[in-house]
Amino acid sequence: MEMREIELFSMKGLKISVDVDGNRVVSARAEGPLSKVASPVMRLIDEFMVKERPAYIGEDFVVPSLFFPPIPSKAFRRAMRTQLVTRLKKKVPEILSVSITDYCTANCPMCGHGERAKEPMLTTEEMKKLIDDALALGTYTFLFTGGDPVLRSDLPELIEYVPKEKAVVIMFTPAQTLYKRAKELKEAGLHSVFVVLHDADPDVHNAMMGTEGAFEKAVRSVKACLDEGILTGIVAILTKERLSHIHELIDFASELGVYELLLSDPLPTGRVLHREDIMLTPEEREFVAKLQEEHNSKGEGVKIFANARVKGCSGVGCVAGSRWLHITSTGESQACDYIPLSFGNIRTNKLSDIWKKITTHPWFAKHTDLCRIQDMEFRKRYFHNIPANTLLPYPIEKIDSKK
Repeated sequence: MEMREIELFSMKGLKISVDVDGNRVVSARAEGPLSKVASPVMRLIDEFMVKERPAYIGEDFVVPSLFFPPIPSKAFRRAMRTQLVTRLKKKVPEILSVSITDYCTANCPMCGHGERAKEPMLTTEEMKKLIDDALALGTYTFLFTGGDPVLRSDLPELIEYVPKEKAVVIMFTPAQTLYKRAKELKEAGLHSVFVVLHDADPDVHNAMMGTEGAFEKAVRSVKACLDEGILTGIVAILTKERLSHIHELIDFASELGVYELLLSDPLPTGRVLHREDIMLTPEEREFVAKLQEEHNSKGEGVKIFANARVKGCSGVGCVAGSRWLHITSTGESQACDYIPLSFGNIRTNKLSDIWKKITTHPWFAKHTDLCRIQDMEFRKRYFHNIPANTLLPYPIEKIDSKK
């Protein structure tokens, strides 16, 4: 296959292009008077598209990760403008995740949500207003999660409501019934989906889901989504016990033909809020980070996206409250999906005011490389002060008011 150029982005004073050879991006460049302004973006392109590789390369577009819009596209152009605004002026909630329902057919022992109020759930109209408000703030990636978002009947309507020239919709799901709805979700405009599939061994996956038959249904859902042309990935919690045979999952994901394998650190939150023993050590996180780099540099098999690398000194660091905003199914706001601290409810507070409150909070105004959930100083200040047997998320001001 001949070398070809793909123009990723252009505006007055700036053009960003990459050279592609087969399934590899071999070089990237920024041209024009504004090229220096785009240097942070170019570093990310170099790190995650050139040194490693994208999730998918089409004839005239690139998908660096299932988390991001195709490049080029109108949604990516808007994302680039958001990046420039972020570098020059203010923080923007680039990713808005929403637990559109907390109902779920799985019973994961390590569920990151724990006990939450399930009602009154945000209505369809409240969800649409949330989408409008997030777009006004600059959001370009909407992440629908749960519980299991597939259980919500108006899911296709919500996906379709997001204007595809402005943003993409991705979804996380335990996928116990996804195979039944793959076609309608594709038609609604779903950009990508991550199916929870923890291990290549059915027994291990079923145990981690607390559900018999979960493995078979997840694999069936993966195949159904791929058949419908949905960009499909797998998300797995990489526990300490499974580090030694992670290559079995990598091989399995490659055989299934998924585009990306998201390896998530085990996080002590939700049902395991105080199980700090499950956290990977710095050495174990470094092992996973190197695994991603070495595997992706080969350009074969599934692309790996490991939180241990992305949320570290070699990646972008913790994006909670700086690029990421989360809303629960009942409207409570959090800095990310897994930090169970509420900054207010969108039913009684403007989304813009909530975002300002988070970004100016002393613990979120400053950048940190390490995921805050794994930061023991942060945990001692906040997580250790969440009362036992309480519904999550817990109001952060109740802890801040204590000296």
